[in-house]
Amino acid sequence: MHLNPAFTGNTFGPKVALNYRNQWPNLPQAYVTYAVSYDQFFKKYNSGFGMSILSDNAGRGIFTTNKIALDYAYAINLGKDNYVKIGIEPSITQSRLNWNKLVFGDQINGENGTITPGGSNLPGFENEPDNTNMVFFDFGVGGLYYNKTFYVGGSVKHLTAPDVQLIESGKSASIRGVPLRVTAHAGAQFYVPSLNIKRNKAYFAPQFMYMHQGPFDQFILGGSLDIGVISFGTWFRHAIANSDALIGTVGYEQDFFRIEYSFDFTVSGLGNQGGAHEIGIVMTFEDQNRPVSYNDCFEIFR
Repeated sequence: MHLNPAFTGNTFGPKVALNYRNQWPNLPQAYVTYAVSYDQFFKKYNSGFGMSILSDNAGRGIFTTNKIALDYAYAINLGKDNYVKIGIEPSITQSRLNWNKLVFGDQINGENGTITPGGSNLPGFENEPDNTNMVFFDFGVGGLYYNKTFYVGGSVKHLTAPDVQLIESGKSASIRGVPLRVTAHAGAQFYVPSLNIKRNKAYFAPQFMYMHQGPFDQFILGGSLDIGVISFGTWFRHAIANSDALIGTVGYEQDFFRIEYSFDFTVSGLGNQGGAHEIGIVMTFEDQNRPVSYNDCFEIFR
């Protein structure tokens, strides 16, 4: 749903996902993100409903962001196992700057750092903004076309261009607002019968994503192989200016529970910061007395 709200409701039973990400751990707790989400498809309404909560902590509490979003997707059956889904995501975000944790140049001396000879903190002369806490509304949309083998889709987020600037600088409203995040993505699912283990069908799932926001562009290309209860994946992330990271994933799935770990091996100049660690847990509570057969290629997301 964070990628595209049209993904809302990929299971008939409730699906709960938990995520933890620690980026550049050699800078202690520099960028830590937590997320939790719920979504489910209701066949009676041809609709998926969901909700997600995200909490991002940058600079050990210097700048924190908390977001709660409602997600909705409507499915249209085009016939012969071809479908279109259209999704929307209204959200509320709260961002807070902890001014007291900031250290400016005039608070540092060559002998004692930020501490005076008497043991107290050196004062700073910067003016604290009148408001270091912002709450704003945001909105995103997305669409998907899919069948049993492949999907293609896209999304646009920050349609309201929310103003998140804390300090006035005389810039125009178009610069002050968060730029649109435009994403295009595609993927497929190919079964590999020779690797099947008992009732577990093995499959290979190649994926592609392109993202554009403001002056930034990013590509991710890779895929995963699911064999029995184990899955492996390799991905490469590239920005226009430079290659960014090689990503490896490994996962385990049993009954309704799935856990996956990924590591970003940074190949850019920031490689000495420890990459990034991420753990994801997905729990899908399908009715065990009513086996479900999905006519899509979204097994990788369940």
